[in-house]
Amino acid sequence: MKLNAIVSAHKIIGMVATIFIVLLSVTGILLMHTEDLDLAESYIESESVLAIYDIAPDTDPVTYQVNKNYITQLDDRIYFNELQSARHEDKLIGGIYIEGIYLAGFTSSIMLLTDEGEVIETLDQLHGVPAKISAIGKSNNSIIVNADGFMKRTDINMTTWTDTLQTGVSWSEQAQLSDDALDSILKSYIGEGLPLERVILDVHSGRILGTVGVIIVDLAVVLFLVLSISGWMAWYKKRELQKLIDEEEN
Repeated sequence: MKLNAIVSAHKIIGMVATIFIVLLSVTGILLMHTEDLDLAESYIESESVLAIYDIAPDTDPVTYQVNKNYITQLDDRIYFNELQSARHEDKLIGGIYIEGIYLAGFTSSIMLLTDEGEVIETLDQLHGVPAKISAIGKSNNSIIVNADGFMKRTDINMTTWTDTLQTGVSWSEQAQLSDDALDSILKSYIGEGLPLERVILDVHSGRILGTVGVIIVDLAVVLFLVLSISGWMAWYKKRELQKLIDEEEN
């Protein structure tokens, strides 16, 4: 291979490799000083970074105000005010308060909660709760649900469901959490966040991008090897060329 071709290839590979050299060097230095910089005790709460690790919520919160309290669903987590009460896969469709008990209505189940938000029990279709519930409300001390377009009535025991009319029903409607309450729930959802040390380590190894990132780092290592080899080849070719020039001059 001619010297010019080797030098050109060396320059191109060098420019590409420089990006990875800087990245690996900076992250490597940071990792060497983890204790000095308190990287293990520092946490990242950025939603974009947490989303990469599948820690950020996938859906927006859904909230219903019930008797001056709030019942919120964020993904599969159920919050009473700002405290997590339970996990539930069904979609939250409303909440009501009857005889000292909070009832959180879902598409195919109803969850009973205490005044402190503790779960008493969750009743589903096996307990006679109708399927395809789209709304929940109350009329006096009766529980009313819209189940697949049909109005159903029951009492707090929920042992018997009967057909009823829609008149006089106070339906549960969505509410809006305050910014402080929403921030508190989101912090509860993600916990402390991700240790900065882990994120830097994953950037250093490429694992932050999963398998693709690891492959990219592997290719970068190959580039470093090629860069080293092409550098030696360029030096050797230049040295041979200089020998020929010196011989001709002599």
